[in-house]
Amino acid sequence: MNEFRYPEASRLDLTEDILGHRVSDPYRWLEDDTSAERAGWLAAQADLFASYREELPGRERLAARVRELLGTGYVGTPAWRGERSFYTRRDPGAEHGVLCTRLGTAAGTAAGTAAGEDPEQVLVDPMAIDSSGLTTLDAWQPDKEGRLLAYQLSEGGDEESLLRVIDVTTGSLVDGPIDRCRYSNVAWLPGGKAFYYTRRLPPEAVPDAESQYHRRVYLHQVGAATDEDVLVFGEGRDKTDYYGVSVSRDGRWLVISASRGTAPRNDLWIADLSESEPATPELRVIQEGIDAQTGVRVGRDGRLYVFTDLGAPRGRIAVTDPAQPEGPHPR
Repeated sequence: MNEFRYPEASRLDLTEDILGHRVSDPYRWLEDDTSAERAGWLAAQADLFASYREELPGRERLAARVRELLGTGYVGTPAWRGERSFYTRRDPGAEHGVLCTRLGTAAGTAAGTAAGEDPEQVLVDPMAIDSSGLTTLDAWQPDKEGRLLAYQLSEGGDEESLLRVIDVTTGSLVDGPIDRCRYSNVAWLPGGKAFYYTRRLPPEAVPDAESQYHRRVYLHQVGAATDEDVLVFGEGRDKTDYYGVSVSRDGRWLVISASRGTAPRNDLWIADLSESEPATPELRVIQEGIDAQTGVRVGRDGRLYVFTDLGAPRGRIAVTDPAQPEGPHPR
């Protein structure tokens, strides 16, 4: 294989004082997407890789095998709500999967319907929305009765996750779009009238260059304006915190998690919604300030199932009482 040389990247004599630390940033010019120098450097990098790639043996055989594997399609694991199953399906050769539902039967393997089966209903098809393929289905969550569906779309590759709610039977829009919902999950309360979700503060409410931070957990009433949302959690915490929220199948238990950026640890709280209002849940600590990654879920048997790497680098499962998450020690 021929030798090759990387394109030269000029270094700026740029050092700044940031929070009392001297920080050098010699390649800041690469962040300017309008720079002709940056465009030329990227083109030279692309040419370099193209020349290297052309000499790699077996490229066509590998590409053919990858196309074959990616072309098989899939059917995702169904989620059951009420009498309906919800699942994603991608047909062989399709660019994106579609979100589907069936009434009273298991997930199908194709758009067709076998004898005696209820017909499959496509709820969200990204390619039907945007034939360019740049719109993606980021997340989805049916309500606990299977009547409403919350789902999030990113348009044009922006990864901003606009949140919408539709009526499952008719497909009509019930709520949304709600913006600033990137990395937000939805936790429905029973009855489908309200859900918890995570949303960033508006750009005008945060310092410059911090619009991608400052998340909060809100309680939202379906169909109401977002300025009527109730702030539930996140005020006064670190701007880089990511939040997760879930509600148990019976609607009794609310769980909130907080992670500082991408650190492999998190804090956890739980609230009994039978003893406090959904808008003002009385949160109790499950884990806080501990160097461990922990996830919890309240099972249908009413017990709190815990998966954690606390004292167990390979992870362990424990079971405890959700009413006493801090003790006695889970088994």
